[in-house]
Amino acid sequence: MSHDGPARRPVVVTPVQRRSRDVVARILEATGTLLNSGPGSTGITMQQVAGQAGVSVGSIYRYYADKSDLLRATQDDTLSRFDERMVARLAQAPPTVEGAVTAMAEVMYDHMKQRACEIGAFMTAGADDVMVGRARATHRVKLASFSGGLARDRDRVAHDSLDLAAEVGLSIIDGLFLGYARQITRSTPSLRLEVIAREARSAALAYLLSPPAGDWPATEAISASSPAAAAG
Repeated sequence: MSHDGPARRPVVVTPVQRRSRDVVARILEATGTLLNSGPGSTGITMQQVAGQAGVSVGSIYRYYADKSDLLRATQDDTLSRFDERMVARLAQAPPTVEGAVTAMAEVMYDHMKQRACEIGAFMTAGADDVMVGRARATHRVKLASFSGGLARDRDRVAHDSLDLAAEVGLSIIDGLFLGYARQITRSTPSLRLEVIAREARSAALAYLLSPPAGDWPATEAISASSPAAAAG
């Protein structure tokens, strides 16, 4: 899967033997567990990861140059597994608008129920081009699967452009769930995850099944605010 941003290998030494792969898996799982421990988890240390994984700090540095490399690798591992689950779930969904929206809302709900603090930590990790690019890659996979699901019930999508409808519909779902993840890194979210899942589904369906309510801004308003109109 191609990622936006500069290419960079997070692993210093590529694990080849089974034992090495097992160690890396334990390190990544330990990092994810610590990131999911609650607000403030972004301040985890290599020593904490080593203790959680049951390995030495030196073992971590054998595979990861620093904490940033470890976070990138953990994000990639988490999102790769999410991508697989999401694609499979959308492929199995009923061939209706409701089926596609429900499947996306459910897979996001399951993901956030298990990984909200971790996802929030990735989102607040700072301006890291590699991590931003990896998140964009997952968004492209989500959009392709969601658009494919909607295409199976194209006649009921009340918008001329399926691509635009899929992008906006997914943004509605993503916006609510990712807002929850961002909020949980700082405090207790204002809405329960179950409420967010329900409202995300309802809002996305309302948009996708309802025709646009006219042009906005109105053509007349655009003309009146143009430089030529102002000069006249």
